[in-house]
Amino acid sequence: MSFNILMNMKKLILIFIVFVSSFIIGQHSVEIPNLKEVRLNKLKEGYMGQPIRFLDKNSLSVKGVLLDVTKNNIIISERGVSKPYDHKNISSVFVDPKPSDLFIVFGLGVVGALGGYLTVIVGHPNPDANMKGVVSSIAAAATSLWGYQSFYKPIRVDVSRKTLSE
Repeated sequence: MSFNILMNMKKLILIFIVFVSSFIIGQHSVEIPNLKEVRLNKLKEGYMGQPIRFLDKNSLSVKGVLLDVTKNNIIISERGVSKPYDHKNISSVFVDPKPSDLFIVFGLGVVGALGGYLTVIVGHPNPDANMKGVVSSIAAAATSLWGYQSFYKPIRVDVSRKTLSE
């Protein structure tokens, strides 16, 4: 008799867990009024003076240096002229990578070339200079391409009120 009671309790606990987790997982997005202000302040603190780009209310791409973020506007410098843009309809701001970020890509290329060279020396008895050069070049190109695709990307800053992306 106690075995049946124990099994029924396990079923009830499992049903309760599934029921509660469906509410937690089932929320696709929630609008929080102050969330946009918090995200805009983080944008201001983290990326002031850096080049940014976004789509304005007419779906035109706007690019410039971030000067300030106010309660109603994002102020950027376009060709030396400061222009305010209403951020009510802006959902994302992109911060493009700087040329100095290419050092990571070049560093990975050098590490890949050294790895390819060492692999040929260790894995092949008496490799000739052509084999060392070809394997090192292919490894450098592959790791540089991987590094470029992985690390040299624009940073997307979500400034909408949505808490979870759909």
